[in-house]
Amino acid sequence: MRYLATVLLATATTVALAGPSPAIPEPIVLPRPPFAYSYNGANGPVPTARLVKIAEKPNRITDVDRWFQTNNIQWPALDADRLSSGDRGRLPPAVPLKFAGQRLIRAVISPPLVVAIYGEDFAGGRYVVGYDPARQTFTFAFDFKNYIVPPAFAPADRDYVDESVQWVQFAGGVLYVSNFHRTYARSSKGLNGYITAIDLTKGTISWRSRPLVINANNFVVAGEVVIAGYGFTAEPDFLYLLNRANGTVIQTVPLRSGPEYLALRKDTLFVRTYNTDAVFRLAR
Repeated sequence: MRYLATVLLATATTVALAGPSPAIPEPIVLPRPPFAYSYNGANGPVPTARLVKIAEKPNRITDVDRWFQTNNIQWPALDADRLSSGDRGRLPPAVPLKFAGQRLIRAVISPPLVVAIYGEDFAGGRYVVGYDPARQTFTFAFDFKNYIVPPAFAPADRDYVDESVQWVQFAGGVLYVSNFHRTYARSSKGLNGYITAIDLTKGTISWRSRPLVINANNFVVAGEVVIAGYGFTAEPDFLYLLNRANGTVIQTVPLRSGPEYLALRKDTLFVRTYNTDAVFRLAR
């Protein structure tokens, strides 16, 4: 799977800089977010988009690379845990492997930007930095430290409930970010698995989803909707279609097991779950 990421990263502009690398701005520490659905704007029309299942079959559980290759899916990120020591893959030269004392976790290709996530370890990130390869400049830097520890959790599970940044996507001047931990929802009293939309022009939250909509490795921004997935052992497994304008859930689709990866090609959504490969049509 990860070699596909290297191929995709080659499509980003990676022109070597003639002079010193551009400076990353001082990261903005984002305030403590709500741990419930939040949106203060005016509600507009509800998108008519819906997901319609067209195929489903069991997988071999461990054959993730086969799913990517068979469906000709390119993972739109470079995951740094697969880089050998000293190897940068196709990472733009200006994007550092370390920032604010933390390591690069993942660099997501989200045209026109490369959005880098930095954290203490590969479990997830704290800092998110946007780099524009064409302009050879860093456009933003955010510190998500106030997002990580949920307001309630089981004391015995404290070591497992940090809700680090896991995935990001930039679209239309908005940064979409997922935060979640990878253990039972009950460990954080159900306060887990959020997508947050951040207006980059203001540096403020446009909306935050309800909890338990995301713990798949990625989500997809597609027109008027955001497609996400959540599931875990002994918990319900679903795809969620969110209204991109305000973050409300407009469709819930049951899955046979927990979603792992999502990939959209035109109007076809490929969904890799723990033990099933499913295909949906995004009807608009």
